[in-house]
Amino acid sequence: MCGVNRYGLAVALFSFVFLAILATFNWLVDPYNLMGAPQIEGVNIRKTKIFFHIAKTKSYAFHAGDADSLILGSSRAGSAIDPRHPTLAIDKFYNFATPGSLPSQDYLKLRSAIESRKIKRLIYCVDFFAFNRFQKRAATTYDDSYGKRLPASSPVFLNGNFLQQAMIDFAGGLWAYQTLRVSINTVQEQQSEKSPEVYFTLADNGLWYPTFASNRVPVKAFRLTENTYLDGSWFSADSPRFS
Repeated sequence: MCGVNRYGLAVALFSFVFLAILATFNWLVDPYNLMGAPQIEGVNIRKTKIFFHIAKTKSYAFHAGDADSLILGSSRAGSAIDPRHPTLAIDKFYNFATPGSLPSQDYLKLRSAIESRKIKRLIYCVDFFAFNRFQKRAATTYDDSYGKRLPASSPVFLNGNFLQQAMIDFAGGLWAYQTLRVSINTVQEQQSEKSPEVYFTLADNGLWYPTFASNRVPVKAFRLTENTYLDGSWFSADSPRFS
């Protein structure tokens, strides 16, 4: 019996140490900028895998801050409109634009923001692709968890859906196997020779900076982007119509 207890204790201790190391590593790398860990050159300053997680990260970042003005829209607004610009700096703007954002998602953000504090100003950048009702969008673009990340009322600790989703997101950010893989890739891709063609740096005000590889061919990249929008976002293969 004593041997069984020792074995169980050893397993428990090993599990605790392993989970602590895993959480520490994922927190330090913070590949999605969800934890707010320090940005360290050569470790995590290049967020090479953050793009499709920006909506999750910003949902918590806005409500944790004190901004009282919003910028809404898709990635064009997210990487172009800087809250520090002289015409905007007089107000506390947060760039709440997210990749591929739809009007229905922006409505959820705005409603949640208004319920949590008084919003003074709003800049809304509308993308042409958002109005193609014939396009079949990926399930990850708009799902149930998106709305749950936005507190429906204040104080947020009374919102069970929000708390449950926050626990899922932050636990996944610390202990999920997928996060571990992304963290390892993020560290490996800090070196310029291994860095992808584009990586992002997300600022505290919500603006993200795309940095492109030095060997990037602008004409080739433009044509690829143009064809992606023409054949995908605007006139998709599912239905080559636009409304």
